[in-house]
Amino acid sequence: MKKSIKIFKMMMIFGVLLICATPAFADDGPTLPDDPEGTVPIDGGLSLLVAAGVGYAVKRKKMQANKNEILD
Repeated sequence: MKKSIKIFKMMMIFGVLLICATPAFADDGPTLPDDPEGTVPIDGGLSLLVAAGVGYAVKRKKMQANKNEILD
């Protein structure tokens, strides 16, 4: 039980750090002189895929913890 809480805390810390670092990855970057509107961020939905992966990992850990509790 304590191990799963520790893993959950680590996942939450990683998630918060990832959310805080997202603006650094979404920077526009340099623009060309003939492009007055700027460039498009490179992110392209990658942050949504990362969030989905973290959510899926948390779900799997919860399912595994419940399975271990039933067997004990």
